[in-house]
Amino acid sequence: MALDIGAMPYGNWSGCHAVGWDYNAPEFGDLAVGDNFQKHCYPFAIMVNADGVRFCDEGADFRNYTYAKYGRLILEQPHQFAWQIFDQQVVHLQRDEYRIRQVTKVTADTIEGLADKMAEYAAVDKPAFLEDRSRDYNAAVQRDIPYNPTVKDGRTTKGLAIDKTNWAMPLEKPPFEAYCTTCGVTFTFGGLRIDTDGPRARHRAAADPRPLCRGRTRRRAVLFQLSRRHRPRLGLGVRQDRRDQRRNGGAPALSPAFRMASNATVAVAVPRGPQSRWRW
Repeated sequence: MALDIGAMPYGNWSGCHAVGWDYNAPEFGDLAVGDNFQKHCYPFAIMVNADGVRFCDEGADFRNYTYAKYGRLILEQPHQFAWQIFDQQVVHLQRDEYRIRQVTKVTADTIEGLADKMAEYAAVDKPAFLEDRSRDYNAAVQRDIPYNPTVKDGRTTKGLAIDKTNWAMPLEKPPFEAYCTTCGVTFTFGGLRIDTDGPRARHRAAADPRPLCRGRTRRRAVLFQLSRRHRPRLGLGVRQDRRDQRRNGGAPALSPAFRMASNATVAVAVPRGPQSRWRW
């Protein structure tokens, strides 16, 4: 819509900040749940895609350094989902986000039974999954290295197509747990180009028919995490700047324009004119 009325595209429209997000999360973020749809304890698990194989080094680093990259990587997998699989040796390391009522989770006493239950939500290639787990991954874990989840312990696998470089734990103590995730887009890296002349833009808005933009650099302005079926090239959902409202006598800060968030890469169109039905 913005481009149709003359706005200039800017940034990397193929990129985004993303997270591993519960497979059955609602289309937009649920404020009652907050960010607990994220699933970020994968360094202590293994992740497999629809082909039944691992596709990343889950233990490359602490989650704070890999979750955005791996969230985007899930988007590139077949059918855009991934299962995180834990056994009872590591489930005590899970964060509270794994215990919400809305979680997409299956449990079983055998890996074979786990694969069957996973098929109820998002099926994986069962023969490939069983071989990758039992014959390859478990055998490749370097058990002589002590396991320590508080540091990068160097407990690795050897000889796999993608080795796990830290926190490798064989899956062998039931019951096993699997959590289905997809890609949740926080915000895109592409948006509309703006200038820095915000005050002048505000004054000339009534006379200038061109679309205007207002940029903010604070990441907290992004309100919603977008789920798997909402991956727009132009993300939607920003929080109103109430301070600007007060400066303008209670009126919207930039009534005829676009509001933007996160380095002016995420925008939501705001129609012109006093007849607007949009609520701030």
